[in-house]
Amino acid sequence: MIDVASPELWEQVERLAPLTVTGADPVPESKRAMYRYESDKFSAAGLTPMESEIIRPPRRPNAACKWR
Repeated sequence: MIDVASPELWEQVERLAPLTVTGADPVPESKRAMYRYESDKFSAAGLTPMESEIIRPPRRPNAACKWR
């Protein structure tokens, strides 16, 4: 599933920039200077997760478009 954020959500998307995208905890030594671990990326970005209907990962109800 890929959620594409609408232009109005640019600030929330930018909040995700310093977070690890791998979800590695602990953050690998080589990435620690630039990244930090965040277990709840939705909350960190100010977004609200919504239960998915077909796949396990949560989705964003306000995504501009979605691919499955």
